[in-house]
Amino acid sequence: MINYTEVYDKVIKDYNVGCVSSEEVGLTIAKLASIFCYYNLDRARSQRAYRKKAAEIEKTIDENGKSISSAKAKILSDATDEAAAHSEYDAHVENLNQLINSLKKLQEGIIEEHSHSNLL
Repeated sequence: MINYTEVYDKVIKDYNVGCVSSEEVGLTIAKLASIFCYYNLDRARSQRAYRKKAAEIEKTIDENGKSISSAKAKILSDATDEAAAHSEYDAHVENLNQLINSLKKLQEGIIEEHSHSNLL
């Protein structure tokens, strides 16, 4: 996967030195949106894997020959690699949302700043 923080950091660095246009920010938004799609798809796949694992655990029989409780199954499910992977993809998707929204605001600010500078 592409390191989306590097994509974001580059445009912020360029902005800080005054070398970025609203078009460049827009292209970065589009790039991050594309990356978002891949992470979101992987998140859906990881959710499916987690649910399968949770269903498998739910069917577990304890040492007394009884089905384990739903609460215990939930705790065990949440401790699996599948749960960890799903949480990680959730975090990536949320991070990408935050970065995209941040860049949208930056883009609006650049456009606004540019329109004001043309009035002078």
